[in-house]
Amino acid sequence: MINDDYESGAVLFFDPQIGRELGRTLLGKIAPSKLSFSSDGSVLWAADDETVYLIDPKDFVLLDQFSLFSGEGGNRISQIASSPDGHSAAVLKMDGGLHLIHK
Repeated sequence: MINDDYESGAVLFFDPQIGRELGRTLLGKIAPSKLSFSSDGSVLWAADDETVYLIDPKDFVLLDQFSLFSGEGGNRISQIASSPDGHSAAVLKMDGGLHLIHK
């Protein structure tokens, strides 16, 4: 969810039944626009145009980040998908390049 902390790169986690914020992860950049949870919900893979982030949704901790920026404007991240176990993510870039990231 994006709110006033957008420019701090905030990822907010909410309880959907009561609408209460559970926690947040500040990434220090613009908030990611691509998100993918593992099937068991143990990790969240998030990405902005240039960087992939691995977040623990239970503790709201940034576990790791991976820069995929190559300096070319058309080579930005387009989509991200977590593996079912959350140990890796497939990242599709706008130029058609596919990257596999392992935690």
